[in-house]
Amino acid sequence: MGAGLKESPTPHQLGGMGGNRAGETDQHHLIGEAGHRRLARYGTAKAATLRAVDEAGREAMFREGIRVNAVMHCGDWLAFRHYPTLADSKLHAANFCCVHLVCGFCAIRRGARMMSRYLDRFRIVRAKQPELQPYLVTFTVKNGPDLLERLLHLERSLTRLHKRRHGKRSRSLMTAIPGAVWSYEVTYSATKGWHPHVHAIWLANEAPDMHALRDEWKEITGDSFMVDVRPIEPDADAPADVDPHAKGFAEVFKYAMKVAELPGQRLLDAYRVLNRRRLVRSFGKFYGVKEPAPDELADELPSDAELPYVDLLFRYASGGRYVPTHSVRSAVAAQC
Repeated sequence: MGAGLKESPTPHQLGGMGGNRAGETDQHHLIGEAGHRRLARYGTAKAATLRAVDEAGREAMFREGIRVNAVMHCGDWLAFRHYPTLADSKLHAANFCCVHLVCGFCAIRRGARMMSRYLDRFRIVRAKQPELQPYLVTFTVKNGPDLLERLLHLERSLTRLHKRRHGKRSRSLMTAIPGAVWSYEVTYSATKGWHPHVHAIWLANEAPDMHALRDEWKEITGDSFMVDVRPIEPDADAPADVDPHAKGFAEVFKYAMKVAELPGQRLLDAYRVLNRRRLVRSFGKFYGVKEPAPDELADELPSDAELPYVDLLFRYASGGRYVPTHSVRSAVAAQC
């Protein structure tokens, strides 16, 4: 699919903030530079999804139970709510299809909402236990031609590893991990086949020993030893309203975007295997975070209902472009 979906998303790309032009009256200016970056990313995702539908074929997608018309019209319009007193714009509404394994736009929005919720939990945990540090841990298994077989192998291997947390005489590194959240991600290579893997965020008092973890993983899987461990360092350049650890968390919550990036037929193959599966899981300190409902893909709006706002409406034109409509959906609806 499009090259714009190949790169790892930043927190702003996954969910980011909106415009920052307080005092303007034109939609194009109100949305701000950050808002235009969002529109560009959403447009790239929608264009790539439309190409995937063409490659896979509407009839083939329909036979898989995919609501093709909803996918094709997803993101046709986007309603942003601009708050002049906050100098900020939020994605207030859109015609979401909620088929995030196929639709790149919904994949971005779902990843954004999930990342936000797990970052909220992380801040709560760190407030009580500041000694806990986040680490990005990646598990892989050997590639293969059968996605279901490879995915089940990965799932069962990870389950065996996690069960070692509770062993009374276990020497596993898992006994030192009080919390984790992880996602299953799938990519495909014409030469190497399917490559399911896991990106996880582990909380730990000290860095897990990567070499010891590789030995443990090889003993469990029998065919794979590749495990990567790296600390999630706070981003000193992150804006004041963005969690400094968000960039590291984004790696875990872009899982659905990788599926949406697959070429037509491979996308259908992956959808057939991944649909209705739990692709994000957690334990310990991260357990119990509620996943967003299908209709919770818009931004959270400010809690103060009396804030003045202006609704801005954008429509998808073509070629990955969003353009403002000639009419604003509402004028300032309340006064301070």
